[in-house]
Amino acid sequence: MAAAAARVVLSSAARRRLWGFSESLLIRGAAGRSLYFGENRLRSTQAATQVVLNVPETRVTCLESGLRVASEDSGLSTCTVGLWIDAGSRYENEKNNGTAHFLEHMAFKGTKKRSQLDLELEIENMGAHLNAYTSREQTVYYAKAFSKDLPRDSCEG
Repeated sequence: MAAAAARVVLSSAARRRLWGFSESLLIRGAAGRSLYFGENRLRSTQAATQVVLNVPETRVTCLESGLRVASEDSGLSTCTVGLWIDAGSRYENEKNNGTAHFLEHMAFKGTKKRSQLDLELEIENMGAHLNAYTSREQTVYYAKAFSKDLPRDSCEG
């Protein structure tokens, strides 16, 4: 015997609350049984909807060098700056296997002017965080910091 599809039954107050407020959702199955989804689930749905609706616009610009820059202004007091490079295991062969991952780890070993410890202390004292990861397709380097510590480019409009 094929089961009939469930039917959603909402009062007008529930409909108002589902799309911007909050209420209970009652689903009646084919056998007349009711399933209750409390206010928390609808609040979660509402919160998720607000997040989707409030996603900042992404601007993509291209520098003269050909580097594409994607930027968003979320209005938060923190920022993340990242560099995505098309270098991952997909682009490696038997002779250079692991190179992208190796280089990812070398990036935080220090420079001629800053030791690894100096780099870590400078970033930590700012309250910032450096990290990186390598995937099959990309190697990603990123820094999270307070927005006030990120200089804004004068050409940004």
